[in-house]
Amino acid sequence: MADQIVDVGEVSTATANTSNTWSWSLSLSNLRGNCVISWSSNAPFRAQQSQVQLIELPSGNVVATAWATDQSGSWDTGKNYGPGWAARFIAQIGALDANPYQTVLETPVSE
Repeated sequence: MADQIVDVGEVSTATANTSNTWSWSLSLSNLRGNCVISWSSNAPFRAQQSQVQLIELPSGNVVATAWATDQSGSWDTGKNYGPGWAARFIAQIGALDANPYQTVLETPVSE
């Protein structure tokens, strides 16, 4: 039997939408008396221009900043651990030239 060509008419396409859940974590810990900021994410992408900051509360002053370009990492800030510190993960949301940094995550204040 010979191959036959069959006219199937119009071909339609479909779009499939999918969703997933990713998580980010941020911590401030005491390592040998210093404030150490650790971060991680299981997302297949990274935040745009992301940084971690050590902030002094209640003033909110940023006392140290480092780039957080990897999906996970830790940074010894060199600052003595004690009460009144918090860590912040910040990133730009949207177009680089149009949006300022925004807080994505912030730890509770150290005691």
